[in-house]
Amino acid sequence: MEPLIQDLKEKNKTRSRRLGRAIVMSLALAIALAGCFDGGSDSSSASSAAPASPDTGTGTGPGAGTGTGTDDTPAQAGVSRVLVVGLDGVTYGALQAGLANNTLPNFARLKVSLAYSGGAPGGQTQQANLHTPGWATLLSGNWANLHQVTSDATGLAIQGGSVFEALKAKGTGANGAAVASANIAGLLASQHDSNALDTLYDCSGSAVADDCVTQQALGLIAGTYTTVVAQYHAATDVALAYGVNSSSYANSVKRLDDAIGRLLAETAKKPDDKWLVVLTSAYGLSATGSVDGLPLLPESTTFIALNQAFNNAAGVNAAAPATLSALYAYPSIADVTPTVLAYFNATPPPAAYTLYGSELVGDQAVSQLNVALSTTNFNQPGANATLSWTAPDTGAISVLRDGEVIATLPAGTARYVDNGLRDYITGLYRQGGTHTVGYTVQAGAGGGLRAIRSAPLSYVPILASVANGLFVYYPFGDTLPAIDAKGSSTLGLFASDLDPAAGVVVDGPFGANSHGLKVSLKYTDAGNQEGYALTFNGQALDPTNAAAPVFSVGFWTRIPRDSCIVGGDYPLMGNKNFKSGANPGFAMAIYGVAAGTGCTLRVNFADNTNRVDSSAAVSNNQWVYAAVTFDGVSKMANWYVYDPILGLRTGALNGASIDMSKLYTGLNAAPISGKNGYASWGLGTDGTGMYYYNQTDANRPKWNVATGGVTTATPSRDYDAAFTELAFWNRLLTPAEVASIYQSQMPLSTVLGN
Repeated sequence: MEPLIQDLKEKNKTRSRRLGRAIVMSLALAIALAGCFDGGSDSSSASSAAPASPDTGTGTGPGAGTGTGTDDTPAQAGVSRVLVVGLDGVTYGALQAGLANNTLPNFARLKVSLAYSGGAPGGQTQQANLHTPGWATLLSGNWANLHQVTSDATGLAIQGGSVFEALKAKGTGANGAAVASANIAGLLASQHDSNALDTLYDCSGSAVADDCVTQQALGLIAGTYTTVVAQYHAATDVALAYGVNSSSYANSVKRLDDAIGRLLAETAKKPDDKWLVVLTSAYGLSATGSVDGLPLLPESTTFIALNQAFNNAAGVNAAAPATLSALYAYPSIADVTPTVLAYFNATPPPAAYTLYGSELVGDQAVSQLNVALSTTNFNQPGANATLSWTAPDTGAISVLRDGEVIATLPAGTARYVDNGLRDYITGLYRQGGTHTVGYTVQAGAGGGLRAIRSAPLSYVPILASVANGLFVYYPFGDTLPAIDAKGSSTLGLFASDLDPAAGVVVDGPFGANSHGLKVSLKYTDAGNQEGYALTFNGQALDPTNAAAPVFSVGFWTRIPRDSCIVGGDYPLMGNKNFKSGANPGFAMAIYGVAAGTGCTLRVNFADNTNRVDSSAAVSNNQWVYAAVTFDGVSKMANWYVYDPILGLRTGALNGASIDMSKLYTGLNAAPISGKNGYASWGLGTDGTGMYYYNQTDANRPKWNVATGGVTTATPSRDYDAAFTELAFWNRLLTPAEVASIYQSQMPLSTVLGN
């Protein structure tokens, strides 16, 4: 093995060095193991090699690693300084065992807390329990969804900011790092290239990389560096080779304890300097000692040790939990960067705080912060976000959304529902878009901060072109009568003496401020009239009043019961006498698929001789959007039914046999007693306003004179439907326009500017 080591040393002397760039040497692992263990034994002794002199300049020697130092002047007395030591492969269980049997005296000088890595499985923060993603979290305070380091692949760099960048911007002093792994050296290369990291020692090519890390870290501590990072790796290799229950692994942890002792002793040489010491491991190991990256309990269980008191000591010497959910009650490796920033008074202000982690010394933040979206489609009415957390014992709670305070809550509050999020998103993206919301929760008025990001949410508005050709529009408010926003028609009870209960205001499909009109056919007047009439302000405005009518009609409707109509149909709207579908005119109606179950929505038009019909199933108790585009020139009609459960249903009606000039019932329909013709369209009835009265065959319900118009013997007459957003266009809507009306889950007024 000695010739192999010597050969590597010679190569190490002559290899080219680029400032801060990690140089991967494929034999590093084999040499490290060979230098520390006998290869065939399950036991080994602690290394007795004499330490090399600390190197704070530039060096490439076999014990020094490769790197560049920027300052070798004595540090000023009395400054705050931080030492972060990553002990990759050291498990919480190994520390518990070593502390219990008094074999880790230097760890015993610190407060050791249970912690977790890997984010939350199944959520947006989940990341692989691997070397590089773990270190990216340690040095950024965020998980892979933000720092974008998702694997151990080469060439990855921390995105979204690092602790080095934040400290350099704050002007806290020089940052230095000594690392044992080539992939961590590679991760930090861009930090060094940007001068955020002043010195980077890559020890991965050294014969015993961990010894090299100790030597270089001692030099950084002895120098002027206010932030020193040391990364050890040997315990990971030993665990893989011998297992976590082996004496070799226990000895590797003891050697690291010795190294910690040397580093702590060096920090004590300048008693006026105020050191924060943080020890951790960026990941846990599997039950067999491997780094498999899985989101399981052993792989996610790690530790954080401090030389100062935790602001929440619940995890100090805590027993390892039995479940992942219980593990999340403790600190995480994402808390390391916020702890360092807080120590240097470099914590971002609440409006700019975007770190998933929070400080572990000083102000206590909320823990177990979570955000749950009711839906990622923020076209849905009532779409919101629910934030939950575990609150500290004291401190009022402030909730910020994208940097703005949206709620101030009493101390101890552990939940907040952001019901204003939909309005915020629709206001932010007038033309539609996708957004990830950043929430920050602050406990108290200080640095007790923790942030979280929502899953991406989307908003698709109604196409602006939908406003073109719109000439009748009933948005429906919380009072009656409803008003046509375009001023082309009126809508009201078919008769002035009809019981007002025939039409009542109900909640609409778009949330708290949305309304609709429910029309009931169990109410009639003395003249047998029922339902609502839409009357155009002049015959020329009726879209069917043409030799070849071209128009579109659409509305939201809801069948407010669990079963469909029994023994017949219920007219939704139309301008014809719907006693027969062959009568001239246009109609839309609800039919029962089977007695008491299911519904179909049917579209019909006819010329008194020929008729065409088409239908589709619709869901009960759901707001569906129905639209028909009628092209009298080509004698075709297309219909669309958007159903939240059944999806889109569409079809076409070929009216080649229909005389299109007969669709206008103001001229072509036989007058009904009590009506002077009828240029009205019925809503919740047909164009006569006496749909049920006109049904004379035995299979249709009759108007019940004995009850004064309120039917008790014919259940079909006790039926109703709700409507909102009734609209007519003097052109053909495109399929994309109809889709945007439904998918937006917004009123047409949003494209009209009111």
